[in-house]
Amino acid sequence: MGEDFPAYVPGEEAVRSPGTTIEADGYYQQRWSIYEHIGTHVDAPAHFNPNGRFADELTTRELMVPAVVIDIADRAAADPDTVVTVADLRTYERRYGRIDDGTAVLMYSGWGVKVRDPNAYRGPDAAGVLHFPGFGSDACEWLLRRRKIRALGVDTLSIDPGNSATFEVRKVLNGADRYGIENLANMDSLPPGVPPSSSDSSRSSRVQEDRPGSSRIGDQLLLDVRSGEQDHQLSMANPDPLPGERTSEGNARSTPVVIA
Repeated sequence: MGEDFPAYVPGEEAVRSPGTTIEADGYYQQRWSIYEHIGTHVDAPAHFNPNGRFADELTTRELMVPAVVIDIADRAAADPDTVVTVADLRTYERRYGRIDDGTAVLMYSGWGVKVRDPNAYRGPDAAGVLHFPGFGSDACEWLLRRRKIRALGVDTLSIDPGNSATFEVRKVLNGADRYGIENLANMDSLPPGVPPSSSDSSRSSRVQEDRPGSSRIGDQLLLDVRSGEQDHQLSMANPDPLPGERTSEGNARSTPVVIA
């Protein structure tokens, strides 16, 4: 995690300071002060649900799930307030097949190219309102009711669009005991419209009563995670299929991945 990674609220960036030195202490280390919701991280259900589970209560099974990518990058380039809609989801399914139950649905908006410029990444206007893409609440509710998804993920600061004042998507998602993943990186390395045969693996830091959790996301392709100063490449292996995995025409078996 780098000190230059954009924060949702200015002043909440990670801070690095000297810890110990070899000369004085015999060993070297740094001291970091960070807010939980910085960098690539999981929004556990407890983030917006007073009765929700914390990140350390999410199971491995919940974090290792199939993933699909909804590409709205062209629209986002012209309209930073655009959101993933039910129409986008229906268009995806007409082309790639039904989104499986238990899937993580990821938005690709192309926002990652702005991450080195906090002002561009946050997109504040003169009134301080932020402008970046997210999921529409109708799309979130449709995915929960019709597809029983496990998670939503975005390559922006929030699964809600930046101009949201109510955080309705996070309230609905967390209220359904589902988690979000924010600040995903390098999603442009995925082919357009990754079908349900791809697998997403999200490992959340296990910190007691940690509402979010710093997260690393893997796919069958090598997908790096933003770290502010450098990208840590994930190594993955494909183990045997998990029990109960389905195989059907146009909806291939989801292969779990292991993050080393």
